[in-house]
Amino acid sequence: MSQGRHTKDSAVTELVGAILLIGIVVTGLGLVSVLMLSQPPPDTYPQIALSAYCIQCDKTDCCCYEVFIYHDGGEAISGDEFVIEIEGIDCDGDIVRVEKTPLYRYKTAPLTCQQDATLFPQSEAQGDVWSSEMELRAGDTLRIRVELQPVTIRIYYQEGSRRVPLLMSSFTKINQVEDCIGYCPECPSYIPQCEDIICGPPSCPSSNECRAKCSYYNNLSSSVIIPVHKGGKPWNMFTGSEYDLGQPDEFTPGLTEFTTECFSGTIQWKINTLHSPEVKCTCS
Repeated sequence: MSQGRHTKDSAVTELVGAILLIGIVVTGLGLVSVLMLSQPPPDTYPQIALSAYCIQCDKTDCCCYEVFIYHDGGEAISGDEFVIEIEGIDCDGDIVRVEKTPLYRYKTAPLTCQQDATLFPQSEAQGDVWSSEMELRAGDTLRIRVELQPVTIRIYYQEGSRRVPLLMSSFTKINQVEDCIGYCPECPSYIPQCEDIICGPPSCPSSNECRAKCSYYNNLSSSVIIPVHKGGKPWNMFTGSEYDLGQPDEFTPGLTEFTTECFSGTIQWKINTLHSPEVKCTCS
């Protein structure tokens, strides 16, 4: 009888020991994983204040929204140092989270249909096409297009695989407005291009004058007419020289290309609500 009890006790002891051993191994593996895989946040990151608001550009479209991020103050931050995550409801009613890249950077408040154009001169209200090589500085505003109804926004400072939150906010109020995307909603929204300078004679009478090759892409299925005029919107004008440098006023589907008339100095083509990069005549 005593031998039977001893055997039973030994079996229980071995079982308990096995369970303890498994627990120790699992705990050890967990600690190793934490030590090897987890990374501390960056030692230093920009001291920056950000805020965000949202507008619905078309009341009839469930997925036509724009988000604006404002740099309220603090240090500048490079475009490759932060990540923007927006969580919202898509047109199917599903909750999704997406990373978004800004479309434009503004030096002042962006010109939307909510704002009076007289408060923001064209030269200040026009945004620059955003790239990761740019910096976001105090007073700048970023503009983002999203194809869902935004609910929350998170902006992280990123260094390698490590992230630090710079902004975590919810959109408790969304302004509903129409035609926020531009002054010519039926017009294409592609950025015009001007480049490939042609110097002096025989193209131009003077050696310090140039001509530039410009283009604009119409992604619509029909032609669009944007009259050539000075000021007013939608734009179809040049700045820095004569406003009319021979640009067309009708844009058929696809790519429209033309060569400007002769000019000197620096010019920029404004078409619809966008503008081309500046082109400088360096001929002599």
